[in-house]
Amino acid sequence: MKYYFLIQFRRLIRHIQDFGVHPIFGLIVIGLLFLGLSLILFDFLPDYAAYIIVFLAVNIFFTLSNIKNKEFLKLSFTKKEFKQLRLLENSLASIPFLFVFLIQFELLFAGALILIALFTANMEFSKRFNYSFPTPFSKHPFEFSRGFRKSILIYPLAYILTIIGVSVGNMNLGIFAILLLGLSNAHFYSFTEPDYYVWVYREGARKVLSQKFKKGLSNLFIGIIPILILLLIFFPDGVIYPLITIALSGLFLMANMVLKYAHFPRNFEVIQAILLPLTFLFPPLLFAIIPYYYSKAIQQINALTQ
Repeated sequence: MKYYFLIQFRRLIRHIQDFGVHPIFGLIVIGLLFLGLSLILFDFLPDYAAYIIVFLAVNIFFTLSNIKNKEFLKLSFTKKEFKQLRLLENSLASIPFLFVFLIQFELLFAGALILIALFTANMEFSKRFNYSFPTPFSKHPFEFSRGFRKSILIYPLAYILTIIGVSVGNMNLGIFAILLLGLSNAHFYSFTEPDYYVWVYREGARKVLSQKFKKGLSNLFIGIIPILILLLIFFPDGVIYPLITIALSGLFLMANMVLKYAHFPRNFEVIQAILLPLTFLFPPLLFAIIPYYYSKAIQQINALTQ
């Protein structure tokens, strides 16, 4: 178990070194950025900040609980060791978020986060239904048809939140619904397909990524457009806010996509777990992350297709 966490730590150090930054300095900067941006979030959005922090933490718990990772751990450890490891993994991941809650004296949210961390540690996500739900997306790219079926409840939840927001005159619920779908769609690209799926492309890396960007963004918009129409009808004066949120959702999706192919076919959970909260709290980071990892994704895909 100690060796597993040592490997994860070394992966983290390697990712920081990829930026050309000393690991200790990088860890300090990441910690200070997360803390500073979280406190700023509480200043500017005091009514929603705690919910956003919990949402980010839960996203990381789900990332750590993906099926492939759990199958590997079950093969490597005994049942008892596996449960202990997952509890410890979620506990460590929750520490930064708990620290923010304690600083803000949000003890209720801190307690809720601990319960969520314990509950999701050994939650099974591999149970499948025999029935294949129809999707509004084609099978190309596969990420959306696969992701839609695995996250099908997110869509009605987002639409219900929007309807509630319209009924009570609260546009913020609709904006949160857009963001919920945006982050969920971006998470579709967390699955790493077999390298054969990339090897078969012969158009070149730039063409491959360009096609994926176009299809990904159009599929994202398909899911969001019912929400956008309702917000435009009932909140015409605040049209700029949902449009900005849609743009940010598109950037989150693009960032997750280039992160995936920059490390393809290796797993990129560690760097995703670090960068996702930071970009969510400080979106301008996306304008640095996307170009940087886009160039690395080009190199990685070209190495597989040539």
